[in-house]
Amino acid sequence: MTLANPAVRTWLKKHAVSGWTNNEHAAYAGSSNRHSPGDACKTINNGAGARNVQQFFLTSDGRVLDCLPGFWNPVDWLAEATFALALARVADDRTLSADVRNEKFLAAHLARITVARTGIENDSQLQPFDKRVEKHSGSDFTRAPGLALSKDELKSVYQVFHERMAERPYLPFERFDVAAYVEMGQRHYSYRDASPTDADPHPRSKTRSR
Repeated sequence: MTLANPAVRTWLKKHAVSGWTNNEHAAYAGSSNRHSPGDACKTINNGAGARNVQQFFLTSDGRVLDCLPGFWNPVDWLAEATFALALARVADDRTLSADVRNEKFLAAHLARITVARTGIENDSQLQPFDKRVEKHSGSDFTRAPGLALSKDELKSVYQVFHERMAERPYLPFERFDVAAYVEMGQRHYSYRDASPTDADPHPRSKTRSR
Protein backbone atom coordinates (compact mmCIF):
# COMPACT_ATOMS: atom_id res chain seq x y z
CA MET A 1 0.00 0.00 0.00
CA THR A 2 2.83 2.37 -0.87
CA LEU A 3 0.74 5.21 -2.27
CA ALA A 4 -1.49 5.12 0.82
CA ASN A 5 1.47 5.69 3.11
CA PRO A 6 1.11 9.10 4.86
CA ALA A 7 4.69 10.19 4.15
CA VAL A 8 4.36 9.24 0.49
CA ARG A 9 1.05 11.09 0.20
CA THR A 10 2.59 14.18 1.78
CA TRP A 11 5.51 14.09 -0.68
CA LEU A 12 3.18 13.74 -3.66
CA LYS A 13 0.96 16.58 -2.49
CA LYS A 14 3.96 18.88 -2.03
CA HIS A 15 6.06 18.02 -5.07
CA ALA A 16 3.99 16.32 -7.77
CA VAL A 17 1.01 16.36 -10.06
CA SER A 18 -0.09 12.72 -10.22
CA GLY A 19 -1.54 10.78 -13.11
CA TRP A 20 -1.85 7.23 -14.33
CA THR A 21 -2.34 5.14 -17.44
CA ASN A 22 -3.62 1.58 -17.87
CA ASN A 23 -0.98 -0.77 -19.35
CA GLU A 24 -3.00 -3.95 -18.86
CA HIS A 25 -2.98 -4.75 -22.57
CA ALA A 26 0.57 -3.60 -23.32
CA ALA A 27 2.72 -6.18 -25.11
CA TYR A 28 5.25 -6.14 -22.27
CA ALA A 29 2.73 -6.67 -19.45
CA GLY A 30 3.18 -9.80 -17.36
CA SER A 31 0.55 -12.27 -16.26
CA SER A 32 -0.11 -14.57 -13.33
CA ASN A 33 -2.71 -16.78 -11.74
CA ARG A 34 -6.00 -15.11 -10.93
CA HIS A 35 -6.03 -13.59 -7.44
CA SER A 36 -9.23 -13.59 -5.42
CA PRO A 37 -10.11 -11.02 -2.71
CA GLY A 38 -9.56 -13.72 -0.09
CA ASP A 39 -5.97 -14.47 -1.11
CA ALA A 40 -3.42 -13.72 1.59
CA CYS A 41 -1.03 -10.80 1.18
CA LYS A 42 2.65 -11.62 0.90
CA THR A 43 5.84 -9.71 1.61
CA ILE A 44 7.53 -8.94 -1.70
CA ASN A 45 10.79 -7.37 -2.79
CA ASN A 46 11.19 -4.03 -4.50
CA GLY A 47 10.88 -4.56 -8.25
CA ALA A 48 8.44 -7.47 -8.02
CA GLY A 49 5.86 -7.18 -10.80
CA ALA A 50 8.10 -4.95 -12.91
CA ARG A 51 6.15 -5.63 -16.10
CA ASN A 52 2.79 -4.82 -14.53
CA VAL A 53 3.46 -1.59 -12.63
CA GLN A 54 5.89 1.22 -13.38
CA GLN A 55 6.08 4.47 -11.40
CA PHE A 56 7.54 7.32 -13.44
CA PHE A 57 8.91 10.59 -12.14
CA LEU A 58 8.74 13.20 -14.91
CA THR A 59 9.77 16.79 -15.47
CA SER A 60 6.97 19.30 -16.03
CA ASP A 61 7.49 18.90 -19.79
CA GLY A 62 7.29 15.09 -19.68
CA ARG A 63 10.91 13.89 -19.61
CA VAL A 64 11.72 10.84 -17.49
CA LEU A 65 13.82 11.46 -14.39
CA ASP A 66 13.44 8.03 -12.84
CA CYS A 67 11.24 4.97 -13.17
CA LEU A 68 10.60 2.45 -10.42
CA PRO A 69 9.68 -0.92 -11.93
CA GLY A 70 7.20 -2.99 -9.94
CA PHE A 71 6.44 -2.67 -6.22
CA TRP A 72 8.54 -0.42 -3.92
CA ASN A 73 8.16 -0.15 -0.19
CA PRO A 74 7.47 3.37 1.15
CA VAL A 75 10.90 3.99 2.69
CA ASP A 76 12.76 3.15 -0.51
CA TRP A 77 10.13 4.90 -2.65
CA LEU A 78 10.68 8.15 -0.76
CA ALA A 79 14.44 7.89 -1.18
CA GLU A 80 14.03 7.53 -4.95
CA ALA A 81 11.44 10.33 -5.12
CA THR A 82 13.87 12.69 -3.41
CA PHE A 83 16.57 11.65 -5.85
CA ALA A 84 14.25 12.32 -8.81
CA LEU A 85 13.47 15.78 -7.44
CA ALA A 86 17.19 16.62 -7.43
CA LEU A 87 17.42 15.53 -11.08
CA ALA A 88 14.45 17.77 -11.90
CA ARG A 89 16.40 20.76 -10.59
CA VAL A 90 19.29 19.85 -12.89
CA ALA A 91 16.89 19.57 -15.83
CA ASP A 92 15.56 23.07 -15.09
CA ASP A 93 19.00 24.66 -14.76
CA ARG A 94 19.35 26.62 -18.01
CA THR A 95 22.83 27.79 -17.06
CA LEU A 96 23.91 24.28 -18.10
CA SER A 97 24.06 23.03 -21.67
CA ALA A 98 21.94 20.05 -22.69
CA ASP A 99 25.08 17.91 -22.90
CA VAL A 100 26.14 18.85 -19.39
CA ARG A 101 22.65 18.15 -18.01
CA ASN A 102 22.71 14.73 -19.68
CA GLU A 103 26.16 13.99 -18.28
CA LYS A 104 24.98 14.93 -14.79
CA PHE A 105 21.94 12.67 -15.23
CA LEU A 106 24.13 9.70 -16.19
CA ALA A 107 26.62 10.35 -13.39
CA ALA A 108 23.86 10.73 -10.80
CA HIS A 109 22.24 7.40 -11.64
CA LEU A 110 25.55 5.56 -11.61
CA ALA A 111 26.58 7.26 -8.37
CA ARG A 112 23.27 6.18 -6.88
CA ILE A 113 24.50 2.59 -7.20
CA THR A 114 27.84 3.20 -5.52
CA VAL A 115 26.28 4.83 -2.46
CA ALA A 116 23.40 2.38 -2.15
CA ARG A 117 22.47 1.35 1.36
CA THR A 118 22.74 -2.35 2.09
CA GLY A 119 19.08 -2.29 3.12
CA ILE A 120 17.77 -1.07 -0.21
CA GLU A 121 20.02 -3.52 -2.06
CA ASN A 122 18.70 -6.39 0.05
CA ASP A 123 15.10 -5.23 -0.35
CA SER A 124 15.56 -5.15 -4.13
CA GLN A 125 16.82 -8.63 -4.92
CA LEU A 126 15.08 -10.53 -7.70
CA GLN A 127 12.49 -13.01 -6.54
CA PRO A 128 13.84 -16.59 -6.55
CA PHE A 129 11.83 -17.72 -9.58
CA ASP A 130 13.08 -14.65 -11.51
CA LYS A 131 16.65 -15.38 -10.44
CA ARG A 132 16.38 -18.80 -12.06
CA VAL A 133 15.59 -17.10 -15.37
CA GLU A 134 18.20 -14.33 -15.22
CA LYS A 135 21.00 -16.58 -13.98
CA HIS A 136 21.21 -18.29 -17.38
CA SER A 137 20.04 -15.52 -19.68
CA GLY A 138 23.28 -13.57 -20.19
CA SER A 139 21.34 -10.39 -19.32
CA ASP A 140 22.61 -7.27 -17.58
CA PHE A 141 21.77 -8.94 -14.27
CA THR A 142 24.71 -11.28 -14.82
CA ARG A 143 27.39 -9.27 -16.64
CA ALA A 144 30.26 -7.95 -14.48
CA PRO A 145 28.99 -8.70 -10.96
CA GLY A 146 29.92 -5.19 -9.75
CA LEU A 147 28.03 -4.47 -6.53
CA ALA A 148 25.91 -7.61 -6.56
CA LEU A 149 25.35 -8.71 -2.98
CA SER A 150 23.58 -12.00 -3.54
CA LYS A 151 25.50 -15.24 -3.24
CA ASP A 152 24.56 -16.18 -6.81
CA GLU A 153 26.35 -13.04 -8.10
CA LEU A 154 23.26 -11.52 -9.68
CA LYS A 155 22.82 -7.79 -9.47
CA SER A 156 19.87 -6.37 -7.60
CA VAL A 157 16.90 -4.79 -9.37
CA TYR A 158 18.04 -1.51 -7.77
CA GLN A 159 21.44 -1.68 -9.45
CA VAL A 160 20.10 -2.75 -12.84
CA PHE A 161 17.33 -0.19 -13.09
CA HIS A 162 19.72 2.67 -12.26
CA GLU A 163 22.14 1.36 -14.91
CA ARG A 164 19.28 1.22 -17.42
CA MET A 165 18.11 4.72 -16.48
CA ALA A 166 21.65 6.07 -16.94
CA GLU A 167 21.39 5.09 -20.61
CA ARG A 168 18.19 7.16 -21.02
CA PRO A 169 19.04 10.75 -20.02
CA TYR A 170 15.94 12.94 -19.78
CA LEU A 171 14.16 10.87 -22.41
CA PRO A 172 10.63 12.10 -23.32
CA PHE A 173 8.02 9.80 -21.81
CA GLU A 174 6.54 8.91 -25.22
CA ARG A 175 9.96 7.68 -26.40
CA PHE A 176 10.75 5.67 -23.27
CA ASP A 177 11.12 2.00 -24.25
CA VAL A 178 9.21 0.46 -21.37
CA ALA A 179 9.36 -3.07 -22.80
CA ALA A 180 13.17 -3.13 -22.77
CA TYR A 181 13.36 -1.33 -19.43
CA VAL A 182 11.18 -3.84 -17.57
CA GLU A 183 12.66 -6.96 -19.17
CA MET A 184 13.59 -8.95 -16.07
CA GLY A 185 12.73 -12.41 -14.83
CA GLN A 186 9.90 -14.44 -16.27
CA ARG A 187 6.86 -12.99 -18.01
CA HIS A 188 4.28 -15.32 -16.49
CA TYR A 189 4.16 -16.19 -12.80
CA SER A 190 2.35 -19.28 -11.62
CA TYR A 191 2.00 -20.50 -8.05
CA ARG A 192 3.71 -23.70 -9.09
CA ASP A 193 6.84 -21.69 -9.98
CA ALA A 194 7.44 -20.83 -6.33
CA SER A 195 9.05 -23.31 -4.00
CA PRO A 196 9.05 -23.52 -0.17
CA THR A 197 12.48 -21.84 -0.24
CA ASP A 198 11.10 -18.79 -2.05
CA ALA A 199 10.22 -17.05 1.21
CA ASP A 200 11.47 -13.48 1.64
CA PRO A 201 15.17 -13.76 2.63
CA HIS A 202 15.30 -10.11 3.74
CA PRO A 203 12.71 -9.52 6.48
CA ARG A 204 13.65 -5.83 7.10
CA SER A 205 10.77 -4.62 4.95
CA LYS A 206 7.36 -5.90 6.00
CA THR A 207 5.25 -3.85 3.61
CA ARG A 208 2.67 -6.15 2.09
CA SER A 209 0.92 -6.10 -1.23
CA ARG A 210 -1.68 -8.19 -3.03
